Amino acid sequence: DIARHHAPGMGLMYLIELPFFLMGIYNLIFGKFNKEAKIFTILWLLIAPIPASITNDVPNSVRTLSFLPILQILTAIGIISASQKMSNFKFQISNFKIRYLIFSLCFLFLIFNISYFLHNYMRHYPKEFSSEWQYGYKQIFQSYKHDFNNYDFILISDHFGQPYIFGLYYLNYNPDKFISSVQYNSIDKWGFSKVRSFDKYIFSSVNLADLSPGKYLIFASEKEKMSEMTEKNVIKNLDDSIAFYVYEYQR
Repeated sequence: DIARHHAPGMGLMYLIELPFFLMGIYNLIFGKFNKEAKIFTILWLLIAPIPASITNDVPNSVRTLSFLPILQILTAIGIISASQKMSNFKFQISNFKIRYLIFSLCFLFLIFNISYFLHNYMRHYPKEFSSEWQYGYKQIFQSYKHDFNNYDFILISDHFGQPYIFGLYYLNYNPDKFISSVQYNSIDKWGFSKVRSFDKYIFSSVNLADLSPGKYLIFASEKEKMSEMTEKNVIKNLDDSIAFYVYEYQR
């Protein structure tokens, strides 16, 4: 799955939910639900993943959000079923009812799951997945914006997505000025067209042969490193991996 959609080392549901989810499916099929409710719920469960499965960039959690309500409904059914069964379970050991012991263990496991998630989300996620959130683009427009006036063109690799968005935001760029100068790439096979440039800012793969005459400040991804040139600087992600090599180039 796409790393932006979950914390490191975790899926999209808590592990404690799994037995209740399976119990919910069992109760839905074999329990005393009316026929219409069963058919509707099962169809929802089967149909929900279809739209995302026929798109590109899958698996994709965001494109399967229609899945989320049915997962929670089935988990809730499982929890209610388990609670009802435990309420009828009278066997005791040393005057301590087993159902309360099981409840306590489940509650502790839930706390552990939540704590584990928060630890990964707050401590590890920002560092390990900073590249997935295009951290390097933020650094370009925050750390180098005062140098941009010294160059005719700013060439930024679009290897990680659409960097023009970061430029508009961090440069506080005038929307009217952007609209009057923006240039787009041709439409791709998926029907999308990306911003190629606005003003002096160019967003594309780094290919020196395609450049017009002028003085350039170039930000190349790690895969576009130019061994024949000496980098001016290196921009790193929070996990110390390389986001961009910075070059000066005169054509």
